[in-house]
Amino acid sequence: VKLAWTKPPSVIHVKPEACSDSEELVCPGDILVAVGGQYTGGLNRHDVLALLLSPGDKLAFVPPGCDHCGAAGAALARRDQAEVEWIGGIQLLWSNPATVVQVSEDQERMGSAKVTVGGTLTVVGGQDISMADRTQVLTQMLSARQIQFSAATFDSKLRASAALALQRPGSDPEWVGSFQFAWTSPPRLVDFSVEVLIHIPQIE
Repeated sequence: VKLAWTKPPSVIHVKPEACSDSEELVCPGDILVAVGGQYTGGLNRHDVLALLLSPGDKLAFVPPGCDHCGAAGAALARRDQAEVEWIGGIQLLWSNPATVVQVSEDQERMGSAKVTVGGTLTVVGGQDISMADRTQVLTQMLSARQIQFSAATFDSKLRASAALALQRPGSDPEWVGSFQFAWTSPPRLVDFSVEVLIHIPQIE
């Protein structure tokens, strides 16, 4: 494989034997996003070659445009690990499974996956990651060509709304998901949407 030393490195030319040795087809234009699970985005030529010295380390190539790979790599490189975190244009709550809290205006999709607030990240690279922690999810995303979000549910939309409410100055009363609360101690239910009756028919 002939590489251009971009950050991360990109494939210029592939010899036929490289395709036969790789688990997945490698094509010109593909990006070498990770070596042995380490993101290559911030590394120079010397650092990437040093990683390649380790025998048996898996090389992760993805097609150009897999924005989630670079976003995951950048997140893994951060020292701070917040409970709610922006991964590229998507803000995730690290619940099980990870829940979408916000989606930037210019990113309604991640890779080929449609993303909506309250949706949950359940499958990455064909693997079920619904019970995986932050590091496991990001590591899997780093080399995954496809990711899959499940549709928002009543519970996941409530989690997303609560996570978003914690980022606001707040009001009293305040809507959190389908519920409006007055912040007494304990909180008092002021109002709720019709949707609640479907899930909690006994509510008054």
